[in-house]
Amino acid sequence: MASVNKRYTAAQAIELTARFVQRNRASDVEDESSADEDYSDVEHVDDASGDRNEERMEAIGNDSDSETDTVIVGNDSDVEREEEQQEPREPDADELENYFYSSKNGDEMWLKESPVVTGRQSSQNVMKQAPGLTAFAARRTETIQDALDLFITPGICKTIIDMSNIEGKRVFGDAWQNITSVELNGYIGLLYLAGVYRSAGESTEELWHATDGRPVFRATMSLKRFKHISRILRFDDKETRTARRAKDKLAPIREVFDAWVTTLSKSFIPYDNVTIDEQLVAFRGRCSFRMYMKSKPAKYGLKLWALCDSATAYVLNLQVYTGKVGNRPEKNQGERVVHDMVAVIEGSGRNVTTDNFFTSASLARQLLKKKLSLVGTVRKNKAEIPAEFLPSRARPVHSSLFGHQQQLTLVSYVPNRNRAVILLSSMHKGEEISDRADRKPEIIMFYNRTKGGVDTMDQMVSTYTTKRMTRR
Repeated sequence: MASVNKRYTAAQAIELTARFVQRNRASDVEDESSADEDYSDVEHVDDASGDRNEERMEAIGNDSDSETDTVIVGNDSDVEREEEQQEPREPDADELENYFYSSKNGDEMWLKESPVVTGRQSSQNVMKQAPGLTAFAARRTETIQDALDLFITPGICKTIIDMSNIEGKRVFGDAWQNITSVELNGYIGLLYLAGVYRSAGESTEELWHATDGRPVFRATMSLKRFKHISRILRFDDKETRTARRAKDKLAPIREVFDAWVTTLSKSFIPYDNVTIDEQLVAFRGRCSFRMYMKSKPAKYGLKLWALCDSATAYVLNLQVYTGKVGNRPEKNQGERVVHDMVAVIEGSGRNVTTDNFFTSASLARQLLKKKLSLVGTVRKNKAEIPAEFLPSRARPVHSSLFGHQQQLTLVSYVPNRNRAVILLSSMHKGEEISDRADRKPEIIMFYNRTKGGVDTMDQMVSTYTTKRMTRR
């Protein structure tokens, strides 16, 4: 396609898109109607179409700070920027197709040429807080014990001690000796130490063995006491659990889990990019929401949604997936999960990287309102994707197609013949291509750099696991 060397203001680009939508809708009405009404005038639309055109105009370009922001369609070096607005020649109806890719459902229009909006950096990528330890954490952390108390707070410890002592008396009767805070800290410390030693393959008896074990375990508490605490450790009142479980499948650990997750975001400020993904915690015991995921190494376990800092793999938010509600599949689950996860970083100017389970144009627009950008892969069956972006044998290997709206950029890259990788970004505006042999777009390079936050965390958890077999 020949370069379209015209200059448009943001308002003119929106109007151009609106007239293209009008032309398409008028054509659809003409094909479906048996009446003899004349729909050849592309400026004529009914009220419903007009409303949808206004919605599309708002979706594509109603985020500019000024009506005089300049959008450049094309990058011809011979065309110099002018301060005064230049009126373009209005294209004919048939000529509009040269400007846009149309999505499969006809509701999304993507400019073929890159619109470059002049002005300051987008507000969704302006960080207002420096990354690192929060003031809340810094004031409370001077010793190793302080670091433990920061996450496993005295309130959490009190709940565990009270509920565990109730269970201990129920199981062992008068022979039970109450757990103290010092003893609970020692028990937790031994679990952490077993993880540091990477002793998941060792039995508990081997860790306490007189000759082959590790002295620190025997010095902290006896093997019998460790097994007794493991057996009766509880996080809620078992007597009231049935009533709470009817409304919440996570009732046995809900209070402690929520209190612990709250401390995560209060203690650390993430860097520029965060990742949202799923994690499977290996578990083969009895649980109503245990899942089977053949793509995961563990296969069976509990699924968690996680928000992690891409640079450090620090966990900022977690949510346990407890299965379907009322045995009905949840609609727009991906969008709901993302909104739940980013609640702790709203307005922070970070970028959120997701995979194709979550990513959509509607989600990207919603996150922009929260001062967050989105970069992620897109499923090929999404209705907002133009047919030209799908895999095709006619497309050359290592070639890229770009589609643009004022706030979004869509790219389709061909890594191998008859394959295509599609990504959406509300962070990138241009069409930068790497100078590598495979000529990957910068959007894909950025995605590859920031997608691994949750995977890295999952790998670390598996390597330093604290799991122990218990008799409950």
